[in-house]
Amino acid sequence: MVWCKGVAGIVVLVGVVLLHKGPVGVEGFGPFGFRETVSGQSFTSWYVLGETELGLVEWWPVGPESNFQLPRFLNLHQNENCSVGAVKSLLAIQGRGSVLYFNKSLTSSGLATREVTFTHDGTTYSFDPNRMFTLVGIANTVTPDNPEVYEMILEFGQWVLERYTSGRDFEWVAIHNNADSGGFSAESYLPGNVYDTDAIAVSIGSYASSKEFLLFTDTALGRDQFAYLMARGFSVVLQAPAGANSTLTDDGSLSYYAATLNQAYVNVESTAPTPDDTEALRLLNQLFLIKNLVDAMDTPS
Repeated sequence: MVWCKGVAGIVVLVGVVLLHKGPVGVEGFGPFGFRETVSGQSFTSWYVLGETELGLVEWWPVGPESNFQLPRFLNLHQNENCSVGAVKSLLAIQGRGSVLYFNKSLTSSGLATREVTFTHDGTTYSFDPNRMFTLVGIANTVTPDNPEVYEMILEFGQWVLERYTSGRDFEWVAIHNNADSGGFSAESYLPGNVYDTDAIAVSIGSYASSKEFLLFTDTALGRDQFAYLMARGFSVVLQAPAGANSTLTDDGSLSYYAATLNQAYVNVESTAPTPDDTEALRLLNQLFLIKNLVDAMDTPS
């Protein structure tokens, strides 16, 4: 579980000191962390999947009239909301950009779920929304398994992408949190490790830990940003290309789908805060990682 709780207001204050370049109003953090903290504007689009209405929220900072703002971020896992909060804080400070995320589905304990759930013909299904971009990924994640809903989920995934891209050409940026107790990191892509066939280059940097890393698709822009951030001490992964003789696994993820399109894409992975005395540091790690990515995006190739 990587739900963001109990964030102290000092994180906002330190974040503003580190990142702020001019006057801006930033509200205090609520009891559930970033999700209640930063003033902005939002618009929710709705999609009926089966018999269930699902909401996709677009958020952008106060000021710009348009909701389509670059850089544009996408969060697919509802329980990884610390990444959304970090992005909102940075965008509010910089006065530009936007982020899309699902209107939360909550468990009985009040925590957001990783999976998206919907009901079809009286049966409730769940699936990982970062596996909904290919039929192979959907078949491996939907519970209970029913081929009748595969195309429905695939169409929902395409709707999410249509809302995210608005028919425009830009670099896709997905934001995630990984669990402090888990083993997933940039090192997972090194030779001999679990995802070694999915990467063609890996650099383990000196910043924070290898759990704070960025994964790029193998495009000209991705290679430039890989090199830029590697030179600045960040852990980075260059994903294997898709196509003939590819070693890249079709897991239905957005990174795989982007590779099939030769689409510039970056996945930002950060450790979720834990309720101990390192929480503020981890939140600042996320802010700093995302800020340096935005700097790389702003730097001409």
